[in-house]
Amino acid sequence: MTSAAPARAWVDAPDRGVILRRICFGGILLLQMFAVLAYGAVEYWSIAIVRMGSLLLFALWAGSVLLSGSLRLRRNPLFPPMIAFIGWVGLQYLTKRTVYLPATREALLTLITDFLLFFVLVNTVDRPESKRIFSVVLVVFGAAVAILALAQDFTETHKFYWLRETAAPFFGPYANKNHFAGFTIMVVLMPLALILGRTVRRDKAFVMLSLTAAMFVAVLLSRSRGGLGAFVAEIVFLGFLFAFRGQMRNAAIVAVAAVLLAAFGAGVGMTVLRSSFSTSARRLGIRSRTLVWRESLPAIRDNIWTGTGLGTFWIVYPRFRIEPSDLRWNETHNDYLQVLFETGLPGFLMMVWFLWKLSAWLIPRLWNDSDPEFGVILGVSLGIFGMLCHSMVDFNLQLPANGMLFLVLCGLATA
Repeated sequence: MTSAAPARAWVDAPDRGVILRRICFGGILLLQMFAVLAYGAVEYWSIAIVRMGSLLLFALWAGSVLLSGSLRLRRNPLFPPMIAFIGWVGLQYLTKRTVYLPATREALLTLITDFLLFFVLVNTVDRPESKRIFSVVLVVFGAAVAILALAQDFTETHKFYWLRETAAPFFGPYANKNHFAGFTIMVVLMPLALILGRTVRRDKAFVMLSLTAAMFVAVLLSRSRGGLGAFVAEIVFLGFLFAFRGQMRNAAIVAVAAVLLAAFGAGVGMTVLRSSFSTSARRLGIRSRTLVWRESLPAIRDNIWTGTGLGTFWIVYPRFRIEPSDLRWNETHNDYLQVLFETGLPGFLMMVWFLWKLSAWLIPRLWNDSDPEFGVILGVSLGIFGMLCHSMVDFNLQLPANGMLFLVLCGLATA
């Protein structure tokens, strides 16, 4: 009696391209690290390197297929909505249903780059042990970036890496403190999830929780209200997940960790947070964002079926602006609203499709703690959830490094 092939493998054959696959494994991590350290990959030189790196990794994966002599292609629930969204933006560009072709072309190239990286990851990092190693490396890297940010903050430097002068209110390698917080919240609770999911041994708990503490303090001192709010949402989600499952011991551990972090944060950061979390600062932040959202609605209504073209908000929005301001708004500070603005109702529904497929895949696995990948699934789910919360008030997913990391987490979750 022959055994059935794995459900998600189209062709199952011995892999003689294992060396190239290992290079792809390391290459994805290195490219992600480079994108973060290169100021979030927002400059032309870093964007070019990320794009070339993504193409190179895809070529290496194709080479591993040729060496193995057969196609090893894994299905993924996120492929259809991603391909559909890229196709829709491509149609905007080809039919010139965009107010500015160069901006939509750049956005389309970024989408293709991220999809190629996602595709390679799904077809490379597909075993529990590989995912565990990948997650641990991400955690260590996240803590290292947090320590770098704290060192720069404590020395009161006005230069990136103490070398490059900048007038931006930067934090860590990011010119925008909210983008630093966006990166960090995607990995800050992964150590705790790996411990509770039994992916990392309990004797390493102190080290792992120290990494979480370092990242949490960095988020705190970045003074990002959205980042701190997303962190609170993540830890509440984690506690409620264990409570609903009846795992009160784990829920209690989460509660104790939350109290300790809150106490630690209160001792370290209350003085520096006073100005950012004052009543006037909060009101100003809420008022400015809601004003932009409200003024965006007429443009959405006028372009509901086609959108203005991906990447064109900064061009279209000034035409609909009513209330004068000294601030320049290149983004809506709400990723969901901006997708609707730039790609219309079809693109927005494709985004909802993506999130629905992702949720439908993750929710059953979050209830199955016997899964050998449970710790990794829990950790990446927290990071994804935190970013989706932060995206309600910011535009992290439009930053190349953070958008890439979000898809890397989605790939780890669904591979």
